[in-house]
Amino acid sequence: MKKRLVLFLMFIAQFVMAQNKVEDYLHLGSKYRFDNKDYELVWSSHPASNFYKQEYILPNENVEKYTRMIMIDFLEGDLTPKDAISNHVNNLENSKKQNPIINYQMYEREGEEYMLDFITSKNSQDGKEVLILERNVYRYFRINTPKRKGLLIFGVSDRAYTKEEMDNMFLTLENKKYDLVNKVGQIEVPKIK
Repeated sequence: MKKRLVLFLMFIAQFVMAQNKVEDYLHLGSKYRFDNKDYELVWSSHPASNFYKQEYILPNENVEKYTRMIMIDFLEGDLTPKDAISNHVNNLENSKKQNPIINYQMYEREGEEYMLDFITSKNSQDGKEVLILERNVYRYFRINTPKRKGLLIFGVSDRAYTKEEMDNMFLTLENKKYDLVNKVGQIEVPKIK
């Protein structure tokens, strides 16, 4: 009886581990280096036949509560970086009507590249308290290789959860706003396969 129970528990454990396996759809590896730190691939999705998402965080963090996340999205097809960023800006403008914290700045770069630096928040139900403050810097690229053609979005998301962390984030935005923008602007285009 004990042997069967042990075998059953082993089977369940393998099943759970298989369900938690993260697929490297873009073949970028299980680690991604940014700003002299190694981020681990912790979540991926292939929600449509032409759409792939991968998220990387620091080893001791989780996707529910992270300080920094690297996001890499790829959408096969003809969508241009300009169209993608315009759509994102429209979404931010619509959300801004209910969330006055939302603010953004768009940058046009050489070669049909764009960047979007924006701040948003998750608020309490009554809207009186900020629960999560989030700053994102996205870079929009057009990928044209013999195997892949489409839009790549490289994003860095920084989050703050406490008042002290939020104050520090606003201080960083005030004094060093362009540090993260420049770092994202200088990355090499991820070589997806």
